[in-house]
Amino acid sequence: MKTAGQLAQARGDQVWSIGPGEALSEALKLMSEKSVEALLVLENGKMVGIVSTRDHTANCVRGRCAKVTPVDSVMSKDVPCVGADKPLEQCLALMSERRARHLPVIDEKGRVVGVISFKDVANAMLSEREFIIEQLENYIIGWPG
Repeated sequence: MKTAGQLAQARGDQVWSIGPGEALSEALKLMSEKSVEALLVLENGKMVGIVSTRDHTANCVRGRCAKVTPVDSVMSKDVPCVGADKPLEQCLALMSERRARHLPVIDEKGRVVGVISFKDVANAMLSEREFIIEQLENYIIGWPG
């Protein structure tokens, strides 16, 4: 069974971040450049939130301009995190329960080692299940009968 840390490592993504006082437009520019949908918000090296493209959409609905809106006014502050050793099933349950589309993965020293998405977790779990089914089918077909 794959863990959150293994999935984060397999993605090979760098953890992208922005400061809380930066303009939302700068966050959107960085997300676009790096082809990601969310950035960690770090202050003095400590995670204080996460900002996503969804936060931008909500900001627009309120009629505010991304050029003058600071990241910390739209970011999610109570960010669920998961230990690198947690199985994907627990990640999916946490993401569903907290309605989180992105989940920072923390190592044993409390450092963020990656960010996994709901889609990443679901795809990895489907792949694992397909592999198991294929192995069982091969076992059954090869069974002396």
